Amino acid sequence: MAIGGSSGLLRNKMGAGMSRTSHGGGLADAGYGYEPERTGWYLRAACAEADPRIFFPVGSGEEALGATAEAKSICAHCPVCAECRSFALTTNQQYGIWGGLDEEERRVVRRRWRMGAGVDRYE
Repeated sequence: MAIGGSSGLLRNKMGAGMSRTSHGGGLADAGYGYEPERTGWYLRAACAEADPRIFFPVGSGEEALGATAEAKSICAHCPVCAECRSFALTTNQQYGIWGGLDEEERRVVRRRWRMGAGVDRYE
């Protein structure tokens, strides 16, 4: 399922995320473009060689659940998981698996932040 290029997934992941919503959501829409000082972590991401479709599962059926589990498994061994999760939370990524968290898990973390819980990681 690998795609070519050392940063292929993240480029595709960013593109997939941006195409799913009219008001953006990817690196470029966050005002970051591909600036290495802010987003260079993506070059070291474990998902860089993975099929981006597993990080953006559609639906809630068996296939989507399998893709979600596969994506989270990749994230679990990623050296930049924390950076990815932080990026997704601070730029309000609405779709996909980012830093090991799915959409609902990120909503829970952001809700806790708004309530002043000061969550550093998802538990």
